[in-house]
Amino acid sequence: MTEILHKKDIIAVMYITILTIVAVVYGFNIIPSPSKEKLMVADHKRVIDLGTIQAAIDDYYQNNSMLPQSLNELTYNANDPSTPLNKVDPQTHQPYEYFITSPTSYQLCALFLTNSAQDDTNAYDDAASDYSTYSSNFKHPAGHFCFTKTETSTDIPSPYEQLSPAPSTYFELSNTPTPFPINRQSNNNGGAGL
Repeated sequence: MTEILHKKDIIAVMYITILTIVAVVYGFNIIPSPSKEKLMVADHKRVIDLGTIQAAIDDYYQNNSMLPQSLNELTYNANDPSTPLNKVDPQTHQPYEYFITSPTSYQLCALFLTNSAQDDTNAYDDAASDYSTYSSNFKHPAGHFCFTKTETSTDIPSPYEQLSPAPSTYFELSNTPTPFPINRQSNNNGGAGL
């Protein structure tokens, strides 16, 4: 009987050992390495920079009815004027790329080191806490990537401008009813009818 217990114990220990090894390997695959996490944090910062640049371009367009000719024309952070507008990549220290493609559309480009599809959507990035604000608008593969953005026209009149102008003739209202003439038509018999 003691032999049977020993075999069961050995099988249980082997089973627990195998599960532990599988859990450890799975854990190392899920948790990014410190070097990969550093790359993701840098890409998150790029996305935040591009999002704030887009907001500054939107603000510039609304105020000037045209796109800025270069990022140098953007002088402040539209989301938070007390925070400087970052127009330079955090690692390469090169300016982000900006190209006008039409009077109302443009491209913002950056070099990404990771693929945003592999981000953990539940992870919180202490270094780039605003990342979730911009991440859905700036999904990117690893490598050089450009985002095409389009401004909406400022030529659309407001609802108040679309109303017809008030009539220029002034009508006086009176409290007495105005009689309307009764239209009498003749019938086919030649007599008058009501």
